[in-house]
Amino acid sequence: MKSKLLISFILVLFFSSEVFAATVEYNFATVIEAEPIFESQRVSTPRKECWEEEVAYNDRNFNRNEFRSDRRRGVSTLVGGVIGGAFGKAVGHRKRNR
Repeated sequence: MKSKLLISFILVLFFSSEVFAATVEYNFATVIEAEPIFESQRVSTPRKECWEEEVAYNDRNFNRNEFRSDRRRGVSTLVGGVIGGAFGKAVGHRKRNR
């Protein structure tokens, strides 16, 4: 029973492909009129533009290309170091690795 079903299935597949392959036809005709169909699109291309521009720049540490030192900077560094050391000692005082 299974062999009859298998054989009939193979025959159907074989003959159906032959039938579909035989339906290819070519027809030719003369073109009477043709109208082109097109669409216009505008594409912008990026450009690189460079220029020089004078800008006013003012910084409290610079005066006519001369660096001015801030004398208060040393005091703030010293105060920050003392406060950081005191805080570190207070926090790490109870630990074994002091």
